[in-house]
Amino acid sequence: MGIGKQLLQEADRQIKSCGGKTVSIAIIAESAILRRWYENHGFVAGQSKTFDHLPFTVLFMKKTLF
Repeated sequence: MGIGKQLLQEADRQIKSCGGKTVSIAIIAESAILRRWYENHGFVAGQSKTFDHLPFTVLFMKKTLF
C-alpha cells in the first residue's frame, strides 16, 4: 500500500521545512529485510551498537536530504 514510503516522504518534508539536511534512524541490525528497505529509500548503514537492555543489535542509518 506504500504507507511506509508515504511516512518517509512526509518526514523528509517536515525535516526540510525546519532546515534539516539529514535523517537518522536506528533499526534492528539483524533484520536484513528492514535494512534493505531503508537502503532502497536512500539510507546508508553506519555504526552498530549493542545495549545491555536490548536483545538485539542496533544499526544506525542516515540519509542526506537534497
